[in-house]
Formats: sequence, structure tokens, C-alpha cells
Amino acid sequence: MEEFGTQHEAPMTPPSSGAPGLVGQWSWAGFMFNWLYLVGHNVVGLGVGLLAIGIVVSIIPILNFISPLVWLGIALFVAIKGHEYAWSSGTFKTADEFTATQRVINTMGKVWFFIALVVAIIWALVMLIFGAAFMSM
Repeated sequence: MEEFGTQHEAPMTPPSSGAPGLVGQWSWAGFMFNWLYLVGHNVVGLGVGLLAIGIVVSIIPILNFISPLVWLGIALFVAIKGHEYAWSSGTFKTADEFTATQRVINTMGKVWFFIALVVAIIWALVMLIFGAAFMSM
């Protein structure tokens, strides 16, 4: 009988039987939460690296004009490769656990995307309406 706390578990690695169906598909959570999505799945080096690239490009005056394109590129990269990185991180014991978790996280990503889209449309309409009002003064 082992004492409490003395049992050592091997690090989890994805089963070699194959990746779940979500690997290779678009990740809404990866698109919306990009670097945080990676850090949350123990892909810390890449997540922090992408965050650092985005911040550096945003604060250097000569480069900050391309900052939105860099952030969009980061978001697209994680959206396309996010499930692959999440699965290969070894965080999930089974493909079913991975799929169930990713479906919930992707739903959150979709909700945030549509909230951001609605806010952007409302902002654009307000700017058009009030911009026209100020131009006529």
C-alpha cells in the first residue's frame, strides 16, 4: 500500500491511435483568444512568444502601423493550428475528452466573435450617424 502523495504518474501523452476529428479544423476559441488559448493548453512557449511578437510590433513606432495585420495573422494561425497544438500538448486523456472540451471552448469563441461583430457594427453605425451630424454643423 502506497502512502498518500507518493504515487507518481507519467505525463499524459495523446494516444497513438490517431487524432480526434477536430484536429485540423477551424478553432473559434483559437481565433478569439489566440495566445491565451495556447497557454491554457500548456503550449506556453508559443503562446507567450506570439503575445510578445504582437506587443513588440504594437509598441515600436516604425512597425505599429502593421500591428492590426500582425494580430490578425496570429489569430488566423492559432485558429487554423489551435486544435492540433491543443491535442499534441497531452493535456487530454482521451479523444472524447478532447472533443467535448473543444466543443465547449469553441462555442465560447463563437459567442465572443458574434458579440464583437455586433459591437463593431453598432460602433460603425453610431460613427456614421454622429459623424454626419458633426459634418453638417
